[in-house]
Amino acid sequence: MKATREEMKAEAVKRMKALKLLQNVIDEFVNEDMIDESEGNQGALYWLDDGEDELVKEFEDQSGSLVYHVIHHYFDASDYDDGKVEFYNLLFVGEEKDEWEDDWEDIRDGRVMAYVRNVTYDFADMGGIQVKPCNGGLVRVM
Repeated sequence: MKATREEMKAEAVKRMKALKLLQNVIDEFVNEDMIDESEGNQGALYWLDDGEDELVKEFEDQSGSLVYHVIHHYFDASDYDDGKVEFYNLLFVGEEKDEWEDDWEDIRDGRVMAYVRNVTYDFADMGGIQVKPCNGGLVRVM
């Protein structure tokens, strides 16, 4: 059964609390429809810039999902490539309520559903990623 945007937002708040995001991040999401970004390996929190907002909007429009947080990080590929590879991990609630219980099993194991955008090579994929709380934000565990 498809969820309404309000139902997806309520589900997103539950997930944000379970992931131990800073309360201020949750409040901005609830009260201002603002999505924050965790940056790097320290989980530093920032607001999205216009280009990042556009990436979120594009994904939401195409998928019908609701993004509730973004993890922005770089992968050091110097052993196989010319340097760092840049990723945006968009954490989201899907519109199919029947899938939410499976999502919660993953969350209990430290995984979340994410749309992962490799901006260095203009490639994207969707699936579970491992995360951990850090300094009020989240860090992707590789």
